[in-house]
Amino acid sequence: MAKAKDGSGFLGTIVNNGIVGQSRLQKVDSIPVNCNTTLPINPMFIATAIALKSIDMKLDTIKENRKNS
Repeated sequence: MAKAKDGSGFLGTIVNNGIVGQSRLQKVDSIPVNCNTTLPINPMFIATAIALKSIDMKLDTIKENRKNS
């Protein structure tokens, strides 16, 4: 995650042999809720999960390459 130069949020980038996707994440304030409603998922958790999955896939590739060597 990198902070945007204009201070408007954070940039998230997915890289796989070049840039695959990019998003700008901005802070979202919660709103008052008067009923039983599920609040939206925090975008930072989603970005973190995507990054961890990417790392996991890369580690699997490294393990497979070492096993074949």
